[in-house]
Amino acid sequence: MSALDGDASTSGSGVGLHAAASQTADGRGALTSLYKDDAANGGQLASSWASASRTGKGQLALGELFSNLAQDSQASSAALQVQVKGPGSEELQKNLSKSSTASAGQMAMMASASDSSEGLAVVTQHNRRMAQGGDSAAAALSVQSVASNTADGATAIRKLNQNLAKDPLAATSAVALQSAAVGTAQGRAALTNLNGNLARDSADAGAAMGVQAAASGTAEGRQAIAGLYQGISRDKAASAATMSMQASASQSPEGLKAVTEFNHNVAKDPGASTAVTEFQATATTTPGGMEAYSQLNRNLAKTPESAAAAVELHASASTTETGRKALTQLNRNLAKSADGASSQAVLMGTAAESAQGRQAVINLNSNLAKDPEAAAAAAQMRATATTTREGRAGLARYNQGLAADPKAAASEMKLQAAASDSKDGLEALTVMNENQSRFATSAGPAVAMQAAATRDPAGLAAKLKLNNNLAKNSRAAASAVALEASAAKSKGGRKALGDLYANLSSNPAAAASQVKMQLTAAGSLKGADSLTKLYQRLGSDPKTAGAAQMMLDSAGSTQEGRAASEQLRRIIDQRVGPVVQLPDQADQASPQQPKKQGEATESEQNQASQEEAEAGEEEDES
Repeated sequence: MSALDGDASTSGSGVGLHAAASQTADGRGALTSLYKDDAANGGQLASSWASASRTGKGQLALGELFSNLAQDSQASSAALQVQVKGPGSEELQKNLSKSSTASAGQMAMMASASDSSEGLAVVTQHNRRMAQGGDSAAAALSVQSVASNTADGATAIRKLNQNLAKDPLAATSAVALQSAAVGTAQGRAALTNLNGNLARDSADAGAAMGVQAAASGTAEGRQAIAGLYQGISRDKAASAATMSMQASASQSPEGLKAVTEFNHNVAKDPGASTAVTEFQATATTTPGGMEAYSQLNRNLAKTPESAAAAVELHASASTTETGRKALTQLNRNLAKSADGASSQAVLMGTAAESAQGRQAVINLNSNLAKDPEAAAAAAQMRATATTTREGRAGLARYNQGLAADPKAAASEMKLQAAASDSKDGLEALTVMNENQSRFATSAGPAVAMQAAATRDPAGLAAKLKLNNNLAKNSRAAASAVALEASAAKSKGGRKALGDLYANLSSNPAAAASQVKMQLTAAGSLKGADSLTKLYQRLGSDPKTAGAAQMMLDSAGSTQEGRAASEQLRRIIDQRVGPVVQLPDQADQASPQQPKKQGEATESEQNQASQEEAEAGEEEDES
């Protein structure tokens, strides 16, 4: 065949002869020897294949040849080695991608070659050669894309990916190929189609994420991942398709494990985590991308480990200015979607169940708190989440988790304090408080988080700052008092308020900030009503009543807080008067046992329990 290089018709005839020979085991054995010798001599047959691929007939013949060779791993490896060594490989890939039969044959041959360690090394060499240029990478990726349009091609791609995932170097070569390809419009289009097809089958998508997970375990792999996702983030369609692929992968236990490993490893490299976050921000600007991101979040929220890894990735991205900008955009996008924001809240709730997740929360919130704009966007996302029962339950679980760790709680307090510095952030916090105050099952955990936060010096300082900003706006102050009044419906909520007030009392300035905030709330009808309910409920418990009295005394011990403390006392005396002992209302806000959820994980059952508790509270009130 090498003598026929320049003539597409005769080269096609030569390929046809090889295709015919490849139908038998003996023929494939002979071709294996021929290809090994040719590869050792520079792979001249590759030029013949490239020439043959210029015609439709030649493409079909190559597809048949490669499909037949795929029955023998050694034959496949030898033929692929010809492509690696020989000239014309880029043209061959471009032409193969014009035919679904030829593309599927190429992928079947690569999958077969990857069955052996020697063949997998050849696949790695092939990927690296094609990744040397954007056009050649795009051509090779186009072959995968076209092959994925067929059932046989998709099956071959899945098998290939499963083998690539066994070797970090091989996996990295595949990611590097995609990274080089997405630098071109053709490559991005090919990836969009490929990932869109992979997303139709969770096993196919899971195998693809398995490759990325394996690659993410090495520094070189993470660098390739950074390049890949930077390229994807420039294209909305590619971002949405890739998000759909990740969401589909996370539907299966194996795929969820791969996505978790990917997130955890990518978090080790701020450049890579920033690129992935940029991709998420782009994907969520599209309806399909937002839907897929929401599904991905809910799948990741099934276990504390998978949820924590997702937060770790964002925490890593938040260490860079570009990453914080991407997180700001992502949170703004989520704030426009109740479904998206709620899914994020559920993820946060599960993450807060583990020490690993709480540490990630600390890192993420602390970094976002350095940027008022980023903090405000995070608050807006939380506010939107509280418009749904699912979102309120997710945030309640998040607050409950943080309440077990003062430093984690303090990080949330710092985030809210930073958000309150801006008009948009203060508005978001107000809406969040108002929505959470509708149910003691949401308000109680929110106050418990504040109580834990104020046990930490940084959290106490943040609460003081937040109170001062809330006190500048009567509606904002009223929302905070309404939250406390709702929490005070239950025994657990009153205990949290008692702890909060005791902590504030340790710092007269902090106590004064709380008193001034409540005094501002009293200036509006809603605020005054909430203040009345708050102190009536606090008075039903000697301990909480004592803590409130201690807070007022602490605030009044300073010249700055004395007038405010005295004024608030007068309002309470006028509105509440003698405190009446109220019946214990602990049952109203106690979480109910979840209904049987089949195979639901513990985290999913916790979410269901929290939602059912709110539903029960709603029924009691009606």
